[in-house]
Amino acid sequence: MHLDNYTSLNGVSLNTSISKHFEQILLTIVACLGLLGSVYIFADNTLLATNPPESNFQLFCAAPADTNESTSSDFDKYVKIEGDYKVDSELRFQFLGDPKASRYVMEMGDEMRHIITTNNFTHAYSKSGKYTIELKEIKRGLITVLASKEIKIK
Repeated sequence: MHLDNYTSLNGVSLNTSISKHFEQILLTIVACLGLLGSVYIFADNTLLATNPPESNFQLFCAAPADTNESTSSDFDKYVKIEGDYKVDSELRFQFLGDPKASRYVMEMGDEMRHIITTNNFTHAYSKSGKYTIELKEIKRGLITVLASKEIKIK
């Protein structure tokens, strides 16, 4: 007795048809799920939204106090500036700390910054005006403003 005579060929052709188009079917299912997910996320889900029960609990939000706010007197503890505060005149900066103790950056207020690797460096401003100089420390991926000072270039 031959099994070929008793086996249905319809199941075999359906199976090969699915295997031929499996990737297209899978991509269609993923696309439909993505579309449904987008509709769910961006739609106004008023039917699904429920109002929380009323309570006497009040939420109070406030911005945290800025503990890193510094004054020019703090800046003078870290950096000494010498020179004429004039356009194109080089100012001499002396970093009073150890530049190898951490990573320090000096934002000059004119879109320039100096990475402090030595105690002494210079900078010249090309335009007159008020500039805010910020000394920042980079530690463990976080940037902290240690001190800032506003200067006026004539």
